[in-house]
Amino acid sequence: MSRAALAAFAVLAVRAPAAADPSERTDRDRVYHSIPIVAGSALYLVLELGLKGVIVPDHCRWCEPNGFDAGVRTALRWDRVHLANTLSNATGYLGNPAFAVGVLAASSDRDGRRFYDDVAPVLQAGVITGVVNWVGKAIAGRRRPFAAYHATPVRAKSDIDTSFFSGHSALAFSMATASGTVASLRGYRSAPALWIGGLTLATATGYLRIAGDAHYATDVIAGAAIGAAIGVAIPMLFHRDVLTDEPAVPRRATGREPVIFSVGSSF
Repeated sequence: MSRAALAAFAVLAVRAPAAADPSERTDRDRVYHSIPIVAGSALYLVLELGLKGVIVPDHCRWCEPNGFDAGVRTALRWDRVHLANTLSNATGYLGNPAFAVGVLAASSDRDGRRFYDDVAPVLQAGVITGVVNWVGKAIAGRRRPFAAYHATPVRAKSDIDTSFFSGHSALAFSMATASGTVASLRGYRSAPALWIGGLTLATATGYLRIAGDAHYATDVIAGAAIGAAIGVAIPMLFHRDVLTDEPAVPRRATGREPVIFSVGSSF
């Protein structure tokens, strides 16, 4: 033989069932995603209604305002502080959540399961923000501006050292950014409206909390930043698989996926 040739090939293929569509969520999964909403809401109510007197410090840890907060308070505080507080309740606790849920409902084509998948991350972001807010209040123990300046009371005596950070602002920005993120991931035409409308309501809420002498500017800024971060993070980290065709976590090769191994040689 003028030329000798030798070739060896080894092929191993392990077949696995076709992977499920990542955008499909089972009803059992929906029940699991309801647990944080229910448990978080219950915990928030316990903190707000049952343990406030225990958690809130007896004396302020952060009592005096800084120059920035004092100047903003002077510029933005209303004479009718109770009206400002009432309006902030309307925008922060009613208007913003109703706007977010209502627009998402209109965008989901009357599909109940799809609507749930859209709203679940928004509600999760809201309850997580509420619990985190109470942790911040308990740690900071900041005196509210009306109490620091001996002005017209707008909160109960048990609630005068819970200024940092603003819960109204945090919730409003959380709901606004969560619903906007969901709509953007879905590719809804309503996404710009949710971002613009939601953030407008949230900004109005923050302004009204200062106008109502319930919070300082830094309380509102911190609440907005924390709420917005949670609102974006929850849909992106825990719901991206169902809101898009992409998995929430990058897939890794597993032993169940097809593997092809080949070796060849020639002489």
